[in-house]
This record gives sequence, structure tokens and C-alpha cells, in this order.
Amino acid sequence: MKYKIVYLADHREFVPVCASWAFRTWGKYNLSYTLEKRVESFTQHCNKEELPLTIVALSQTAKPIGMASLRSNDGIRPDLSPWLGSVYVDLPFRGRGVAASLVRETHNIGHKLGFKILYLLSYESTLPQWYAKLGWNEIGVDNCHGNPVNVMQIELDRYVQP
Repeated sequence: MKYKIVYLADHREFVPVCASWAFRTWGKYNLSYTLEKRVESFTQHCNKEELPLTIVALSQTAKPIGMASLRSNDGIRPDLSPWLGSVYVDLPFRGRGVAASLVRETHNIGHKLGFKILYLLSYESTLPQWYAKLGWNEIGVDNCHGNPVNVMQIELDRYVQP
């Protein structure tokens, strides 16, 4: 399957789609989230050279099929930064390597922006195994909005693609 990865900053028309994906997927973990707040948040993610930023995978027909974000904080551990978050691929496009490509591109972007380590949190207990295949290491368990989360990190110098 062919797709390309672009910055949300260059395709602001997809802010509502990204916000909807995030709200439907993770809104249940924080009941204070609203769709309107997600739209505001993804509007703030329309950056390329600073955080927060979001990248979007586009199909051959220029339809958004997935996303991933980098942000300074993801709701926990203010001593750790930056964070990978909002990794999502629309259901019909899962299992085709899109999510892995998005995550690897965030590695490249983070490295380009001068970061040595990225962090992530996962509400789903099965995802740390998937992230481990991409080079991430689990560093602990924490709590985000009253929910247990696995916290992981990756050293970018070891996993950036040339």
C-alpha cells in the first residue's frame, strides 16, 4: 500500500479528522476531554519546527489514514520530554505498516529537532510489545487521568533512519 507522510501544519483541513480520531480512541480515559478541546489541541499541533506537532499518513487519494504526534508533555511525568502520542491508524488501513512508518518518522523528526530520547505512554497493555519491536523499552508504570499506563522510551541515536 502506498501512502505518504505529511505535516498536519501543511494540511490544516485534517485537524477535525485527527481530533475526531483522538476523541473516539482516547476520550474514554479522560472524561474532561471534549471533541472541541481535541480540535483546539490539534490546531496547536500545526507546527513543523517546534512542539507540539502532528504528522499524518495520506493514502494515494490524499485521504488521511493515520497520525502520530510529538508533544512536550502527555499528561504525566513533567520531568520527561518529549512524548510520542496520538499514534492512530484508521481501521481499514491497519496491519499494513502505516503505524510503524509514522512512529519511525517521529524518531527522525525528534532527532532533527535535537532530542536524544522520546517517551510514550500506553493505556493498552498489548501495545508495549509492539513498540518494543520498534526499539522502545519499558521504563515503568504510571497513572494518567486515573488510568494505569505503561511508560516507554527510545534512544533516538540508535533508531533514526538515514
